Amino acid sequence: MSNTICEACGSMMLQWPLDAENILWKCPDCSHIKRDLEMCRANARTHPWGGVVAYDRIRNKLTFRSMNRHMAAKSKKGASSVLDIGFGVGLLLKCWINKGWKAFGIEAETLEIPIDRTVQEKATLQFCKIEQADLPDSSFDLIYAIHVIEHIDQPAAVFRKCHKILKEDGTLYFITPNALSLGLEWFKAHWWNLEDPTHIRFYSPESITRMLKDAGFATVQVGCPIWDSVMMEANSILRMLTNAQNQNGILNRPWARVPIMLLAAPFLAL
Repeated sequence: MSNTICEACGSMMLQWPLDAENILWKCPDCSHIKRDLEMCRANARTHPWGGVVAYDRIRNKLTFRSMNRHMAAKSKKGASSVLDIGFGVGLLLKCWINKGWKAFGIEAETLEIPIDRTVQEKATLQFCKIEQADLPDSSFDLIYAIHVIEHIDQPAAVFRKCHKILKEDGTLYFITPNALSLGLEWFKAHWWNLEDPTHIRFYSPESITRMLKDAGFATVQVGCPIWDSVMMEANSILRMLTNAQNQNGILNRPWARVPIMLLAAPFLAL
């Protein structure tokens, strides 16, 4: 990677060796991380999606509950509009459709899994990168991206676009892996988030706050949704024990699912 300037704070990034074969770029000032796949392959899978539909359904329901509570607390009346960046098969977007919201979705690529029929029929969908999407200014009450912004090539431009198309009193909601995760410290190159070859950056609370404020957002709140992280360290342990590259990732090995569920409970307690 030729550019080692931190995109969040402008400091010079330093090489951070995870082991003899895997090196990340890390900012010494804001802890933002960038990944060059040639420098940090980390036994990444070859398929872009390595999840399990049943697990995603549970996680998406909990994510929707969190967003819905926030939007309900704003006591907004009348018709509302929502944009899902990276809607996948449409599980979350369907929840907003069922709630009566006007739904829009953007997806850069399909995951070889059929899109929900309700979403196909009732949502306005664009199949392109968010940078290329044609969206009117000040249109959305809620914009969200769940495990998307770690993939995008130009996050600063995307954040500015989100600010432009969000209503003045709207909400932007991201979930993304934490650059300061204890899992990354513990498991290094075996950290589950490095299994995905399209994870090219990891934000720290400071770096995501800086970048969103630079994009025009006045108020930024950062938290840790435990429901989204509960299985991550369990997956990392199994990656460490197997230490082998797999086309679809550790979750798609049939023998792995039982030990992952057994390991999830103690990590939740921790």
